[in-house]
Amino acid sequence: MKAKYAVYTCVLLLFGLAVVPRASAQIDQFQYFGSEISMDYLDNITIGAATSSLNAQALSFRFTALEIGSIQSVAGYLITNPDAGDPPKPPCEYACGTGGTLVVQLMEDDGTPSHHPKDPTQTAPLGTASLANAAGANVFYSFEFSPAIPVTANTIYHLVWTNPTGSGSSGNGSGGSGNFVSVETLYTTNAQPTPAISTDQLSALELPTGSGVTWASGWIELSPDVHNGASYMPIVNFVYSTPSGATQGLGYIQVGSATNVGGSDAIREVMTMPSNNVTVSGVNVRFALSTGTGELHAHLEDGSGNTIDDCYIASSSFGSGSNYASCNFTSSHTLLANQTYHIDFEADSGTVYQALPMENGEKANPPGYGAGAVFPYGHAEYETSGTWIVLDPTGMCSAGCWDWQFYFNVT
Repeated sequence: MKAKYAVYTCVLLLFGLAVVPRASAQIDQFQYFGSEISMDYLDNITIGAATSSLNAQALSFRFTALEIGSIQSVAGYLITNPDAGDPPKPPCEYACGTGGTLVVQLMEDDGTPSHHPKDPTQTAPLGTASLANAAGANVFYSFEFSPAIPVTANTIYHLVWTNPTGSGSSGNGSGGSGNFVSVETLYTTNAQPTPAISTDQLSALELPTGSGVTWASGWIELSPDVHNGASYMPIVNFVYSTPSGATQGLGYIQVGSATNVGGSDAIREVMTMPSNNVTVSGVNVRFALSTGTGELHAHLEDGSGNTIDDCYIASSSFGSGSNYASCNFTSSHTLLANQTYHIDFEADSGTVYQALPMENGEKANPPGYGAGAVFPYGHAEYETSGTWIVLDPTGMCSAGCWDWQFYFNVT
């Protein structure tokens, strides 16, 4: 079963990776500059339980390699505690028993327009790693490939999760039984896949449980999901041995409570630029309109708060629920290397927008995911009654471990 929950009060990263940040990871990856993510909740996909068509006998994280090199390890975001849940759930809701044996395999794409993983009974996986007795394991467990797996840049691959010794049924509000664990994903309720990221670059597919489901014909797209029209995106961190320490993936690990924008309340992303200049022509941001009809004001500033440019987004552009909308600056602007800038979002009194922050898994305490899996150059702040405050809903990262859902158009 898949069960949604919005905010953890605390997330501990239990392992660290020695990584070398890529100076322009987000620009190289998706041709934008920002977090680029749509996220409403975390949502789990159970691997190994077998009673519901919404549980997976296999889960694929489809991705396009960004490097010519070798992938050394991979980490997802697991639920391995049989008592896990927020709010508290019955035992065996998301994980149960021994957890089974969680297996990850790097596989080639089948080359069809559907871009499914090749059948492992016909083509051997490129590499395999496993975790026996997965219950109670580190939620950010690092699966190591030995030897590291060579990949080719701009080629589609699949990271496929299975649990060959899994068994039993996941809970449906009353607990479950057997041996299984769950893999977390980012969940978006309104079926808008992350707009800056194509499904070939990063997405999720599910091979459901149930009789008659075959590898050749059973795969279901989850980005967006044909079950319910929502969208699921992988939470994953790939680490390369060559180039040494390079990373890619998607490393946002939880979502915070909605923050209001309107009147004296505003939000901003404070950015210290990488070691290269970035020229931006406009901004995209994800909000939900709560009340009123006033425009959203996007305000580009330097690090001292001096105005560089402004643009405005009509309230109707956001539609129903949380959606991305955009505006263009009056001209393009070059944000200089190593300098600090702000992008503020404001609205007049009488209109209220709501924004959802996301926790950055590279900056969380202690760090886990690599800089290539997140937007590593900024942090979220909010303004109330004229005072700007670093967003820190867990109380664990006063230096700024959270980002807003936004990105610049880069020229």
